[in-house]
Amino acid sequence: MEINGKTAYKTSFLNKTKSTITLDEDGKTFVKLEPGDEWSCYSGSPFTTYAAWERIVFEKDGSITKKKNHEWKNPYPPDSWVTLFENIDGAKLESVNLFNQPVPIYKGFERLLAVDPSSPWVYYKRIAWLRRKISKPDPAFPMYQVTSEEIVIEKELRDPKDLEKIKAQQLEMIKAAAERDLRSTIRRLPQEVRLALKGE
Repeated sequence: MEINGKTAYKTSFLNKTKSTITLDEDGKTFVKLEPGDEWSCYSGSPFTTYAAWERIVFEKDGSITKKKNHEWKNPYPPDSWVTLFENIDGAKLESVNLFNQPVPIYKGFERLLAVDPSSPWVYYKRIAWLRRKISKPDPAFPMYQVTSEEIVIEKELRDPKDLEKIKAQQLEMIKAAAERDLRSTIRRLPQEVRLALKGE
């Protein structure tokens, strides 16, 4: 639907748990759902955490059921590199740094985000946080194994052709940056040196 001439995405929330659910955006709480509460909001931007979902239900067993909003579409230009970030079972809030800005990925949610060719995330089409049981030798008794649950990051590489394109873009960025640095260095040289370099 449209609000003030702009597309708005409606999301409804239902808390079936016996605990208070906190809904956050950009590290700030914007609503608290008490047990049994149902609440709706409109996202004025397709880039918010919840815009892609028509309905979100926090189930009794702690899981989250989500129904996709069919009006929501990938808002990034076709030539953008995008990565799907999924916080399946990580910390309540995981964060990635994109374009020098921290972007929150809340537990139980995923976000499709554009990444810069210089970002370490650009090589991956999917990043997921989840918990796994890890066995390691006991420090005090190395003959025994101790098992602990740890958060791990699962990464899915892009196709080889895409990786080649990324490499080419990165080389172009390095070349452009080197040319800018050279021009800047020349501008700072004494005038007689600049004239000599030009052959005048």
